[in-house]
Amino acid sequence: MPAFDFWTFTIDMEGHDSSRIARLPDHPMATLSFVHEYVHFIQSCSSLLGFNLLEQLINVGIAGTVTLSGLGGPQKGLDIVGLLEALPDHAGREHEDVTGKMQALADEMVVFTGMIEDPYDGSEPAWNLVEQTVVRGTHAWDYWGFVTPRGTFRPFTPLMAIEGVARRVDRWYAAHEGYAGHSWTQGDEEEEVYNGLRNLLCQPRYKHIVSEHNVDELTVLIGSLALLAPHTDWAIKEMLCFIERMTAWLPVDAIEADLRQFLIANDELHATFFNETMDQIHHGNAQMMARAQYLAIYDQLNRIHAASSRILSGPSVLFHSGTNWQSVQQMMGAYSVPPVKVADGIAFAVGDTEANRELHKFVCLVARKLM
Repeated sequence: MPAFDFWTFTIDMEGHDSSRIARLPDHPMATLSFVHEYVHFIQSCSSLLGFNLLEQLINVGIAGTVTLSGLGGPQKGLDIVGLLEALPDHAGREHEDVTGKMQALADEMVVFTGMIEDPYDGSEPAWNLVEQTVVRGTHAWDYWGFVTPRGTFRPFTPLMAIEGVARRVDRWYAAHEGYAGHSWTQGDEEEEVYNGLRNLLCQPRYKHIVSEHNVDELTVLIGSLALLAPHTDWAIKEMLCFIERMTAWLPVDAIEADLRQFLIANDELHATFFNETMDQIHHGNAQMMARAQYLAIYDQLNRIHAASSRILSGPSVLFHSGTNWQSVQQMMGAYSVPPVKVADGIAFAVGDTEANRELHKFVCLVARKLM
């Protein structure tokens, strides 16, 4: 099954080969899978939590490399990639401080990217919103989520929003490109994660606002806005409650304006959050990296920052019912494309769009050497 791997900054499509990836969209099913995972790339990296995780990965990765290489104190102009390559695999496990920081980062990524489901021992019925503590390794946090039809708890992790958006976009893409007959395998994860937000919006308590004509757009709107917020789970819960409290039907663009103002008023939506993260990368341990080496990574960071700014201006700018291959290509040209893992290796281009190799190489080395 294709997947976007945040650890290695790649789209995984091992069932295909590089020649097929280079000739997208000539292969409809491969293209449909790629579009779904490309939405993950844009949403994962341009979400505030995803951008923050990337900041931690860069800062911890560089600091850990310097420490494990026996270099003390602040440095300048270091060949960090070369130092990483010289370290033995899993070298970070031999240093307590590096191990602790990498493990904390890994635990956060599990919650960020994993299909989280926990037991629920409360009395609320299916699809009701509840809050519960989620513990994964060193990560423990109270998350809002919902009770599943099977009586378990699904938290509103970033993945819930990411998959909710991607599933709607791939359905729009399939319909627009005439890919009739394709359907995703049904099951608990499809019902509760990929379509979890949509199925929540279809509950009777929202029917005075939500219908079959706007539910997909509202799903993308809520998922996209929540990913821009520092507390994704709270943002999803509050936006759902906001819609439930509405007394009159409004078009989606008016609902978007109201939800944006609500999040801004609650200090959950602001470009400053992304600007601060960018500054923490640029003025953090990256200053120890040789400028020529860092510039290639910085170019990718600028593209991620631009994507988040674009979504801040309105989620429907990038993800909308008219999504087709041309609009996907425009996104790839503007925000880049990650390398694609295929059966015969790594494809560093999709069509005419070259992937950014340097950030991919750096994060792969950090994961392999420091974990």
